Amino acid sequence: MADSGLGDFSGPPMNRRIEEIAERLRGRIVLIAGNHDRITSRMAAAFARVTGPQRLRTSVNGIRGVALSHVPLHQAATDEPGKVAVAGNLHGHIHQRTSPTPRHCNVCVEHTEYRPIRLEEAVERLADQIRTGQPAALDVERRNT
Repeated sequence: MADSGLGDFSGPPMNRRIEEIAERLRGRIVLIAGNHDRITSRMAAAFARVTGPQRLRTSVNGIRGVALSHVPLHQAATDEPGKVAVAGNLHGHIHQRTSPTPRHCNVCVEHTEYRPIRLEEAVERLADQIRTGQPAALDVERRNT
């Protein structure tokens, strides 16, 4: 399984430094492009694939049907499993804000201590939110200690 980035990897403005960082990344990384990504051919070559929203085909931590996207998917995609078979949505885009529903899990860097996290950890966060019925809020107190 490849690692995934959920968009806004480059941010405005696009420059050589961002391309150099992309080229140094290790592993097979799929970039789910965000609204600020400006994908040059040099940057695209650093990723296994650049794509839009995806649905995981395998079960992770016992949860099947997790969607990966930059922008949170419309609520109907996660709240009506009969309509769209998605258990939940790992997303970025909204930075420090809380996800719209418990079936959305914000994995922006503001929620991950500005470090990459493993897919299993992100899915476990999503599973906790689904179990509790509450989307996780950013713990500002914890961040400032």
